[in-house]
Amino acid sequence: MKNLILIFFILFFVGTLQAQELDEGQVHGYIVDNDINKKEGILEMTANHPWKNQRNITFIDKKKWESGDKIKKKDSKKFKTKDLVEFGTTNGERIFKKIKYVNTKAMSESNGNKKLGRFNKLTSLASNAKSSYFAELIQSGTMSMYRFYDTPAAVTVSSGSGTEELDDLREKARNNYDVIVVKGDDKAKSFDGINVKKYFKDCKEVVEKFKNKEYIKQPVKGIKSMVGQALVRGFKLEESTKQIVDDYNKLCGS
Repeated sequence: MKNLILIFFILFFVGTLQAQELDEGQVHGYIVDNDINKKEGILEMTANHPWKNQRNITFIDKKKWESGDKIKKKDSKKFKTKDLVEFGTTNGERIFKKIKYVNTKAMSESNGNKKLGRFNKLTSLASNAKSSYFAELIQSGTMSMYRFYDTPAAVTVSSGSGTEELDDLREKARNNYDVIVVKGDDKAKSFDGINVKKYFKDCKEVVEKFKNKEYIKQPVKGIKSMVGQALVRGFKLEESTKQIVDDYNKLCGS
């Protein structure tokens, strides 16, 4: 009996040693390819640069992870938007879906930024003009909504700016994210730039509540008001968008 107990503890100890430990940024998750095949494993995500998660994701297959063998660089495979339709965490807390979206707002801001050198204007335009992204799902339904992060320009390349300025740009990009809405099969749009009365004309209840100022997002009058509301980004924009999207899905969703 003592020998059996000893063997049990030895096997348990060996199994514990073989189990891989998650590094910073690694989470248990899954990927779904274009043929809707789902694989489980480990996702390597970045919290400090969330815009990078929108372009590609690194994945380690579950069988390899649990084999007990040392994980090598070749075991981490990078997938782009052309390879997958979705990825997410196993617990379901974070889901990223591929959407088609042309970020004209960021392109315009980059083109008009005098502080960027010519090279950085071009690289920023290129990085933000991509038409397919992995966007983080906030709400699903007849109308879905997603978080969307602009890629900050690499100002240090040509302007000689210090790391402090680059850190400021990255902090701004992290906190002032946009919110994208997709209604049915329509094109993805930035919620901040839509005309609520026109966009939600198929749902009179939402339009009426908007006219009656029952939402965080308010009807605007005059150039100053329009500019002031256009500057709302990040969590405040997410909150105001979710109010209307929830109502649309509940009152007019199929």
